[in-house]
Amino acid sequence: MNAFRSLLGAHARLLWQLDLQLNERHGLSFADVEVMLHLQAAVGGELRLSELAQLALLSRSALSRRVDSLVAQGWVLRRSCPTDRRGTFAVLTESGREKLKESVPTHDEVLTQMLTNRLDVAELDSLRAVLDRVVAHQEELRQQA
Repeated sequence: MNAFRSLLGAHARLLWQLDLQLNERHGLSFADVEVMLHLQAAVGGELRLSELAQLALLSRSALSRRVDSLVAQGWVLRRSCPTDRRGTFAVLTESGREKLKESVPTHDEVLTQMLTNRLDVAELDSLRAVLDRVVAHQEELRQQA
């Protein structure tokens, strides 16, 4: 239970600081950046909303609200799937790419302040390995369901 509380505390503080700095400097939330990073990494800068929801670990309705907000800013657009009328894609716009590029140094700065400056390389490697095992186990369970 103590390890769980420490994990939650570290996670909450890291996300809070990311959210605070991204919002103050760029008018973005961490959730905005995460969605835009997933789109940037996708082929053609676009993903089906259902796939994006899975990647961002959001419900479809929460993702829809997030995408609506990004669309209103001009950073993302919605595009209907040409082969499936029910399918919709989120597409990162050029303006969105620029906004994301502008925010990456802030994102990296917060991670450096909160992780890299506080943990040595061996500790970071151990932390990554442990957390990767937790995530891999959850992925295995999800795939079995």
